Amino acid sequence: RACGVMERMSWRQRDALCIEQAYHGRTKVAIDPFTEKRREIYWTDEMCAQMMKVDVRTFRQRVSDGYARLEALIGARLNRAA
Repeated sequence: RACGVMERMSWRQRDALCIEQAYHGRTKVAIDPFTEKRREIYWTDEMCAQMMKVDVRTFRQRVSDGYARLEALIGARLNRAA
């Protein structure tokens, strides 16, 4: 069912939601190969937007649109089931 709902979203919305859920607010630990020091990378909106190759405003709008679309699709399914 989840795949069916995601397939009905635009690829932009789907990508934004997946990146937001997988990375946003998380910390990635990396080791600098030259100094061997531990480095923590915190995933912000800016970093997520950069990954998608869009500006921050566009990333945020796609996430917002994606959640609105997801809510509409799930709501429609629940109304049909009732």
